[in-house]
Formats: sequence, structure tokens, C-alpha cells
Amino acid sequence: MSRRALLVVALLVGLAGCSGTPVTEDTATPTAVATPAPVPTESLPENRIAPGVSPQRIVDAERLAAAHKSALTDRSYTRTSGTTYRFANGTLLARTTFTRSVDRAADRQLLVRGRTGAPFRTYQYAEWANGTLVLERIVRNETVRYERRARSELTIAEPGGGVAAFLAEQDPRVAGKRTVNGTVEYVLVARNVTRVPVLEHIGANRTTPIRLVAAVTPEGLVRSIRLSAEGTYRGEPVRAVNRYRIRSVGETHVGRPPWLDAALNATREPPTGNATATTAG
Repeated sequence: MSRRALLVVALLVGLAGCSGTPVTEDTATPTAVATPAPVPTESLPENRIAPGVSPQRIVDAERLAAAHKSALTDRSYTRTSGTTYRFANGTLLARTTFTRSVDRAADRQLLVRGRTGAPFRTYQYAEWANGTLVLERIVRNETVRYERRARSELTIAEPGGGVAAFLAEQDPRVAGKRTVNGTVEYVLVARNVTRVPVLEHIGANRTTPIRLVAAVTPEGLVRSIRLSAEGTYRGEPVRAVNRYRIRSVGETHVGRPPWLDAALNATREPPTGNATATTAG
């Protein structure tokens, strides 16, 4: 597995959660894929259903990665990912969440991540950035800490093709296509994914293969990935489901989070450079 794909794995299974209705649920049954109907173009040549994707599988990882990056470059979007761990009776064991909302029009970004449950120390982190500054809110051990720093050009990360590269390395097969909220998606499935620590990093033993279900648009945007597996945690059956999703492309708006005024007041001095303040609860 490449270094870039390993970084994506760390994001998928180490940070993560998903808000909204995931589009990779098995309940949405895709239809079979026939020979693609679109007229071939330079970006979508003959016998391709998406850049780098044939009616059977991914055949050009670099082209798919480039298309995924192009679909998000200079556009607003929200990326969510995360893993939910549940015992066989449905009781929640743990959850990790990650959300990044990028608003290009307002030049703002909101990043929120957290983890909770027995295998983890509860932790919440939020970061809001505008054109001039970055404010952070960190919650650990029921203590809230605020930090402020000057905005750098690298604060809002550009989208990359790592997710598409990771998907290609799993060698999934095209299972069909479907339409979700008016958007056509091609569904890709891999039933025995390896070298992805969906359960191992919480101290659980995986007992089943990892199943992957992904959705790719005709433009090459990897809209969603779902990884699932079962295992045991301290002798009890447990199931892990990880979801990654891109949504609200071109429609994401980032406002002022409820904690922003408290962060501004707590870090007002010094007026320039970096500042840190800690408050109870």
C-alpha cells in the first residue's frame, strides 16, 4: 500500500463519523451496468463509465484521482468520515467523527472531530478559520481550551486524490449504478479488503473479511466509501462500520459556530500572534 493511501486509511479509520444519510448503505440496490451510453470525450473515453473506471473495475487510478481532485478544486464542499463500533445487541461501544466544511465563497472553513467510548479518551476538537485568523476549541477531561493563531495560506487544505488512490488499491468491482438525489452514482464493491485496521486499533480482534462499498460519479468524484467488518472486543461480538462521504458540493456555507464569541473573548490578548486560554467545563 502506498504512503498516500496509508494516510487516507489513517483518516478513514482513525478520526472519523458521518452526518446525514450515508449513500453507501446496502439498502440502495443498484441496477446492472451496461455499455456506457455517454458519447466519448477526451475526459471520458469510450468504454468508460467515469474517468479511469471501466464498466467492470478501476483501470486507471491516476486518472480517477485527478478527476476526484478536479471535482472539488475551488469548490465548496463538506467531507465527513467516521467509525461506529457496536456490540451485537446494538449497544454503542465507541464512535469517532470527522467533518470538514469548506466555504470558498466566504473563504471560511470549519473542522470538527471527536471520539468517545470505552476504548478512547473522550476528546473534541473544533477549528474555525476565516481570511485572517484561526480559532480552535479543544475539550479534554471536561476542560475547554481556546487557541488563536494567524491564518496561513495552508490553513484550508486543497483536496487531493488520496481517497481515489486508496479505492483503486482495493481493486473493487463495479456492481451497478443508481441515482441518489438526482445524481447518478456507480457502485463498486470489494469483499475482502486487507491491511485496513478497522477494528484492530481499538484492541478488537477481527473475525470476518472487511467489505467495501463505494460510490463514484460519472465525473470521477469518489462520493462515498463504506467499510464494515465484525470481530470481538474483550470476548464480546462487535461490528465496526466506517463511512466516508463528500456532500453539498458547491452548496456548503460556513457561518459562525456557537462557541466563536467565547473563543474570541478568551484569546483577545495579545491582539496579534498566537494566544491560548483555558476555561472550566
